[in-house]
Amino acid sequence: MFWDETTQLVGEYEQIQDALELLLEAKTAAMGAGRPELLFELSQQEALVTQRLQNFAAVRRNLLERARRQRLAFGSLQELVESMDGGRKDGAIGTGVIGSAERAAVLERINVAQARAARLRRQTWTHWIVTQQSLQHCGEMLEIIAHGGQRAPTYTSNLSVPTTGKGGALLNANV
Repeated sequence: MFWDETTQLVGEYEQIQDALELLLEAKTAAMGAGRPELLFELSQQEALVTQRLQNFAAVRRNLLERARRQRLAFGSLQELVESMDGGRKDGAIGTGVIGSAERAAVLERINVAQARAARLRRQTWTHWIVTQQSLQHCGEMLEIIAHGGQRAPTYTSNLSVPTTGKGGALLNANV
């Protein structure tokens, strides 16, 4: 009952990770080459992979919920597979579901997928940081252009309160 669905989900997750890994490699190359048109194309592909990942998460959540309804509280596919032992493949938990060699092979696939997910998360995080820094740099460049290469008028060396009687004192960022 749960074994076939679980192994199928693990396989689907591996395929999604393959697609995401290729996408992130292409995105890294496009960022390094400064190719915004390619980044735009890749963002559309990224949306599709994200949708696949969200669909996977919903199916996984559904499977774990069905296990909970049978009084089997598992928080992950790994816990579900770890509970499967014995020689039967009928999905009955506790009385034996699958051979230990097959179970160990699926657990190894899950462990590899978890390590790969951590690696993909780091790569995605790196892309986010680079993007945020690029946005900050562009904002600073626009500010320099907007002020004709001069500092913004709010940053002056005069620390006195404005004499116009309107507004409050500004913090001097030079200090």
